[in-house]
Amino acid sequence: MSDLDDLTIDELAQRINIEKRQLMTTEYIESALAFIDKHYRSSMIHLGWQTTGGNDLSFTNWTRFPLYRCDFGQGGAKQFKLCSIQSDGLIFILPTMNNDEIELHITLQTEHAKVLLSKLI
Repeated sequence: MSDLDDLTIDELAQRINIEKRQLMTTEYIESALAFIDKHYRSSMIHLGWQTTGGNDLSFTNWTRFPLYRCDFGQGGAKQFKLCSIQSDGLIFILPTMNNDEIELHITLQTEHAKVLLSKLI
């Protein structure tokens, strides 16, 4: 990978394009399409994701991102917050300043949130 350090952005983009073309063979694409055709809508788990009103629940783990070690010139972050997210069925697992804790940011439809709370209480 050290050979990539000396490449310009254009050279790196060309290298990625060459590698992509070598891996994206007709057989590979046909195999992926056959998998999708076989499994699409055959179970409760579906390929794809709807941002609102869907049956999806997605988790994303940001605990390994060094959010609190970022320093933009005035020292490390004191607090990290997500912006307002217009979606449902999304759970962020976020780091905190205390390494023994995590923060969960959960976006659910109101009726789904009530069901979840009733199970937790």
